[in-house]
Amino acid sequence: MAIRTRTNNHRETVFKALGYRNRSFDRFIESRCPEIDTLKDQEKAYMIGSLWGWSTGRFKHNSGDDDLIPHHWENKQSVFGSARRFNEVDRLLGWFSKRTKAIVGKSAEGWKVTAEGKKLVADYLQRSKQMLLTGLEMPDAGLINGDGTVYRMQRDGISSKTRSNRDTKHSRNVIDAAVAINGDSLHAFDEAADAWLYGEPCPPGFEWAFDKWNGLRDGRGKNRGIDYTRDRVGKAKAQASALLDVAKCSNVPGFVVPTRYTESEAGRLYVDGLLNLQRCYGEVRRAAFMGCFSLDIENCHWAILAQMAARKGMAAPGISHYLSNKNTVRRDLAVAAGISIDDAKFLMTAIIYGATLSDTIPENRLAISRRIGKEAVGMALRFPPVAALVSDLDRVKPAVIASYAKSTRKAQVLVNDFGNEISLTANDKEILAHILQGAEAKALRALMGVLKGDALMLLHDGIICRTKPNKTVLESAILAGTEYALSLDITPL
Repeated sequence: MAIRTRTNNHRETVFKALGYRNRSFDRFIESRCPEIDTLKDQEKAYMIGSLWGWSTGRFKHNSGDDDLIPHHWENKQSVFGSARRFNEVDRLLGWFSKRTKAIVGKSAEGWKVTAEGKKLVADYLQRSKQMLLTGLEMPDAGLINGDGTVYRMQRDGISSKTRSNRDTKHSRNVIDAAVAINGDSLHAFDEAADAWLYGEPCPPGFEWAFDKWNGLRDGRGKNRGIDYTRDRVGKAKAQASALLDVAKCSNVPGFVVPTRYTESEAGRLYVDGLLNLQRCYGEVRRAAFMGCFSLDIENCHWAILAQMAARKGMAAPGISHYLSNKNTVRRDLAVAAGISIDDAKFLMTAIIYGATLSDTIPENRLAISRRIGKEAVGMALRFPPVAALVSDLDRVKPAVIASYAKSTRKAQVLVNDFGNEISLTANDKEILAHILQGAEAKALRALMGVLKGDALMLLHDGIICRTKPNKTVLESAILAGTEYALSLDITPL
């Protein structure tokens, strides 16, 4: 009985991770692949959900190969009963092809979506697009969960329970689960992506997207060049189409993307499911929120760390230099390491504890070299301002950690500013990340208290708002709520 319960619980976790999709996608697949009706309901839901998950661009294998998706042995066991049964189903459908073996304790098997699987997704999204243009609706449209049950949109955008099933410390009813997006802009983005892919002139209003893509195309090094950029633009286009597909059938007037956040161990809020506006391509998010305003805490973690060090009476000249000259340092770093300005910004944030693409520290560290390459990382670490930054970090980190550990009354744990614990047996990178993300979460909570009703989307150290917020009021709210003096950058989208 205990084994069965554990299996059922894992199965629920698997389907929750896949998120929601349009029921019409399942009906479309069934019409094209009648053999899928021979599967059990849970097997069918997993295979269709995995194919849809691939289309979101977020169902990625941790090898760094963007063409691979994971099929973990525990997923096969809990959904199919055995790996053998999963392989039988895979051969029947022909949607996935195994490319890498599992590495115990490190990664699941890596599977590539076959040409047949890709065509199914492309044909569905094209059909969805045509329906949108004609104003018609596909039969059986409506949102379903990963397991195929009906999706019920919540009123509150923040779950009452954390990932560890404790009560959340974030304020309730400060952001709605129904996120309105600019459907016209997102549709126009789809057309702009096509224009770039086919070498046509840039449509008015999307020069920023062409600039980004042209910069990637003309760049050197890892994740640059024409092949990488064409792949990225194609995936961004598919992601935009998938968002439009779910936004038009959410049972809420207009274009609305259901968005539900769950508090992580440190206090950060992560959106549930694979298809979401928090972790989509930046250009897709900008198009979806065209006409809104992006609010970001400038150099959030470095600014917090510098003030933590100052409270311990420790000077951090390298950090101070970067905070006062961030644009110059990023530009010069990009030249020195042969990377883009965006990658330089990414690296400067990543140095503290690892890249911010994932909520797990091991994945964070791997994400740095995957994004810019080991050679570029080496050149960056030899760049004097970066070397000074790393020197400051190595010197102040032990003192900051010791200070939090000393102020925690409970033995063998450390409590961050948000009130969340981490074991002192964790490594120093994990502990520092926990401390910094706790302060960040507290700053976000202070912002949300002021922006209630105007906030559309949470981005860890930033928020997307409907209207232009008052910078002075918000910075004062952060200072009052956290005792950190943090600056905000407000950008129209």
